[in-house]
Order: sequence, then C-alpha cells, then structure tokens
Amino acid sequence: PPFLFLLAFLVGLGLEWLAPLSPAWLSAEPLHWLGWVLVAAGLVLGLASALRFWRAGTTVIPGAQPTSLVTSGPFAVSRNPMYLAATIIHLGAVTLFGTLWPLILLIVPVALVNAFIIPAEERRLLATFGMAYADYYRRVRRWL
Repeated sequence: PPFLFLLAFLVGLGLEWLAPLSPAWLSAEPLHWLGWVLVAAGLVLGLASALRFWRAGTTVIPGAQPTSLVTSGPFAVSRNPMYLAATIIHLGAVTLFGTLWPLILLIVPVALVNAFIIPAEERRLLATFGMAYADYYRRVRRWL
C-alpha cells in the first residue's frame, strides 16, 4: 500500500509536467510550512505505529499473517494508522510541491486501500483473533 501512495504522487508529478495545475495560493509560504509539519507528523505516526507492531512481534507487511493484535498507541485511535500516516505524508508533500495533480490522484490509493486492502486485513484479523478483534473493530474507527 505505501507504494500505491508513492505511485499516485509520482504520476501526479508527471501530470504536472504535462499539464501544469499549480495555483499560486498552493505555493504560499504558510502552506509550505504546513507541508513540512504534515510530512513530519505522518512520519512520526507511521514510525510509532510500526514500532508498536515490532514490539508486539507481529508483521508490518500487509497480507502477511499477524501474530499479535495491536490495539494500543496509535491503534487505540485508528485501526489503520499506517495508512492514515501515508495519507498525511501525501497531503504534506502536495503542499511542498505546490501542485494539485497529486492531491487529485490521492483518491486512488485511498479508495483502493479502503475498498480492497483493509477489508481483506479485517477478515484475516477476525479469523485469527475472533472476539478480541470484533470488540476492537466496534470500539475503534477504521481511519479516525
């Protein structure tokens, strides 16, 4: 999934080269700083989430079989903080580059992750952890 976000961003930069879509307001200095803040926040969230998985001895690889159900730290607020982190980083990079194409294309990885990847992970977690996951699923939202 992180590569879906990267690919969407790179395709957006390619489209920017072919058909520029960079409004002046997107290049304003406050937005530039906001971009850095978003990228930093996304990196911190992503690393904190991955660290929770590593400490629990479970995999961070989507599609791999989990060995532990992680529900603390960022996972107490979002069932998918790593995908949320990728989205935040993408948004931050949009403001740093000052182009709308990557923002427009952000819908593609978010839609694919939300429609296919997350539901497959949820089925795997329910099959593996049963009621513990079902309770977590009811208690914590998918994104925020």
